[in-house]
Amino acid sequence: MLKNLKKVISTIAAVAILATSASAFAVTFPDVDASAAYASDVELLTALGVVNGDDNGKFNPDNTVTRAEFAKMVVEALGKGEAAASSSYTRFADAQGHWAAGYIEAGVAAEFINGYDENTFGPDDTVTFAQAVKMLVGAAGYESWAQMAGGWKAGAWYYAAGLNVF
Repeated sequence: MLKNLKKVISTIAAVAILATSASAFAVTFPDVDASAAYASDVELLTALGVVNGDDNGKFNPDNTVTRAEFAKMVVEALGKGEAAASSSYTRFADAQGHWAAGYIEAGVAAEFINGYDENTFGPDDTVTFAQAVKMLVGAAGYESWAQMAGGWKAGAWYYAAGLNVF
């Protein structure tokens, strides 16, 4: 299970760098120590618009990450956030009216997001490490290859290892 945001920051930074370029400017949060191993990644991802702080200006690096939050980060890293943010449509009954509905649907359209079934996404469930890996492999364009290499977990892990995701 993915326990906190620190475990995904570097991976999403890599996806973001591949998908877009950033202008250099520093973004700081009072709860991100400048000496933290992930501090520069947080700055980069914030500059790219992939992540942002809460309403109090904090980053909350020890919080868990939901499936909706992770979907948003990957969609933003792929440069599709603007269109996703303006949409409220999703095919998943449990995500209708959710703040991340457009991001979830953008991930489905980009073929890196699946629900638990046709009607259930679980937007507020904590994203597991395996789910995060699957989304990143799909976002990188290797979903069909992962399916041929063993499917849901085995194939995704195989390609993630080759891409140095973990």
